[in-house]
Amino acid sequence: MSLFRHLIRALRASIARPYRYLWCVWIVGFTTLLIAVVFSSHLHRRPVESAVYMSAIAIMPPVIIICYAYLTDFGSDAAPASITSRSSSPSDSTKGQFKEQWQTWSSRNTKRASIAVVSPDLPQKGECCSICLALFEPDDDVRELPCRHVLHEDCFKAYFHGHRPLGGKRQHECPLCREPMGPVLDGGNR
Repeated sequence: MSLFRHLIRALRASIARPYRYLWCVWIVGFTTLLIAVVFSSHLHRRPVESAVYMSAIAIMPPVIIICYAYLTDFGSDAAPASITSRSSSPSDSTKGQFKEQWQTWSSRNTKRASIAVVSPDLPQKGECCSICLALFEPDDDVRELPCRHVLHEDCFKAYFHGHRPLGGKRQHECPLCREPMGPVLDGGNR
């Protein structure tokens, strides 16, 4: 994309509704400073200094607002590819294999049961699920991870099933202790 197109895209983004309050603050602030400079008698003795100061106040905030809007709205699309590309993205077949491997691994290596079977004292201790932060109830269905942390069954499915590992990592982690678990995204198994 050409520089001109990036500038047009940035200007359009900066005048969108979420950034209008920034423009209003700048207009009010700049107008107030301009009036103060015009009516301030001691600044008339230094016209070059006043002009440089007002130019900086007139130019810098709009540039910052435009850059902020552009980077906020377009995020990694606006950054050069060398900054955002950590590694090649896994193919659809690799993602499908990972999903199958994860389901096999989780059925073999995590314990799915009632909380009364896995850890009957958790509801009495006032412990909560580390994903939804709801207290465990005596009749909850849970999953016990290999690291011995316990999650609601529905939270486990929502957090792990159908998702690639979070944060650009190649393997899922326990949400509490960050213990790596399950297959590795590139096809290896742990």
